[in-house]
Amino acid sequence: MRELVYTAVHKLGSRDNDVQEKLRAIELAICRKYGVAVADVYGQTDLDTNDVNKKNDYTFDSLGTNGLPGNNGSGTHPNLKAIEEFYVPVVTEALKDPASHIPEVEVPPTVDKTVLETKLNEAKAEAAKVDVYTENSIAKLNKVIQDAEAVFHDENAKQDQVNAQISALEEAMEALVLLIDEAKENLAALIAQAEAAVQQSEIYTEESLQALQSALDAAKMIYENPSASVDDVKGQCIALQKALDSLVEW
Repeated sequence: MRELVYTAVHKLGSRDNDVQEKLRAIELAICRKYGVAVADVYGQTDLDTNDVNKKNDYTFDSLGTNGLPGNNGSGTHPNLKAIEEFYVPVVTEALKDPASHIPEVEVPPTVDKTVLETKLNEAKAEAAKVDVYTENSIAKLNKVIQDAEAVFHDENAKQDQVNAQISALEEAMEALVLLIDEAKENLAALIAQAEAAVQQSEIYTEESLQALQSALDAAKMIYENPSASVDDVKGQCIALQKALDSLVEW
């Protein structure tokens, strides 16, 4: 019985690498489907004519004066040295036992989306807390959730894509800004402004500075109170800003 053996040639420096990889995948799939053995010079040897030295040593473009292949080729056509060193051993092995050289059925790698699903549920729960986090930080989280859901529902998603979305969700949740923190940040800026203003007695009237000092004292109490609510802090922001706006110059 005659056996058919397909020879997958070496990596060609004269051809686009991505195109070669795609063609190789098609070739192996066809050989797998029809039970054709493969003498895989491409995958089993290091003959890669992207390497200039190998291109010069192992390929030719024209015959020499002796009628034989020479060297210093463009990387496509293997010369006798390349055939002897790389092709003959691989082809010989394939011819000896063709059955063992039929490409195996590729089993798609298992993609685990369990953690991504868990993180998506966590993120959605956090994004619903509009009374806890700022609108802007929730909007950013929702965008990440949208991207993560697209990967979660993508049947062709790779594990590294899934892992990237897990990290993105974790980072977005870490980046959520508490409303209380934002309010206190605003209050801190107003307190600093008021503290500077109350020292300017040469500019503002005593009465307006006293009113500012009272508002400043009340604002500091709320700012330093760990139990203060967002509304408490916002109220002090409004009161302190009003006192600053009400300063009267001499």
